[in-house]
Amino acid sequence: MKTHPLTKAGMLCLSLALLATPLAAEKMNRNDYCKIRYSHFDDKVYAFGLTKEAYRKMAVWRFDQGAPPPISAQQAHGKARAWIDTLEKSPGWKWELDQIALEPIDQNEGKWLWLVSFEYKVTEGGQTGQPIRMHVYVTMNGDLIQPVVSEMKRRSQ
Repeated sequence: MKTHPLTKAGMLCLSLALLATPLAAEKMNRNDYCKIRYSHFDDKVYAFGLTKEAYRKMAVWRFDQGAPPPISAQQAHGKARAWIDTLEKSPGWKWELDQIALEPIDQNEGKWLWLVSFEYKVTEGGQTGQPIRMHVYVTMNGDLIQPVVSEMKRRSQ
């Protein structure tokens, strides 16, 4: 079984990521955002924040009216894949699509995001430890929410 250096510590990786999340938010003024979601990779915190301005500009889609979303799952995946492919990968590892889902921001207002999740996987053999996932968000306008990236700061114990 192959273990990526980031997952050798198993649950420790997850614990450190949870501690680092508030520290990454220091770069962001929470008052400017409707929603912030975090992913962690390679000692960095990726804060995907939907600004209030981007929220106002988002295309409206009402799933209960029977029309397809303004952008398709394939289009959202294409935007997310283009972005995830810019991240440096270790030899023998790849980003594999985990799921694509619609995430409501405000159903009454018809505001939705595509959530495109990738899992960092070894290309041959098995792996151990907590899986590393990156959750990428695409608006119904087809805009990728660009993350604010911070170095992960570990708190001393």
